[in-house]
Amino acid sequence: LERARASAAASGRSPLRGTGVAGPVALASDCGADGWLELAGMDEVRANVSTGDQLRLRRKGSEDVNGRVALVRSVVTATGQPGELLRLWEVAMEGEPTQYLDFTDDALAVAVPCTPSAPAAAAEGA
Repeated sequence: LERARASAAASGRSPLRGTGVAGPVALASDCGADGWLELAGMDEVRANVSTGDQLRLRRKGSEDVNGRVALVRSVVTATGQPGELLRLWEVAMEGEPTQYLDFTDDALAVAVPCTPSAPAAAAEGA
């Protein structure tokens, strides 16, 4: 994970896109008080997730509401059935081997770092 972060930094790309609002579809008002925005649907994932980005991944409905932080190493295209192409994300999580995940899996929740707006963060803390 540290190597992937160093590689992203060396290439001039910050491994954390979420220094502000996380991409074109994320609004500060949508950001959770914990600084993560859960993406809803494949369009948001495609618009907000690329190589070098930090994510928080969890299984929907699991007892682990926080999930695990991961770093996207690459986005790859694989073949499925004849004439079908699948997009997979190669992710690194500390203490685990590299995994190739399909973010179109409805059971998987993908979140990106964001900056909560002050009123929203205060309201959630109340």
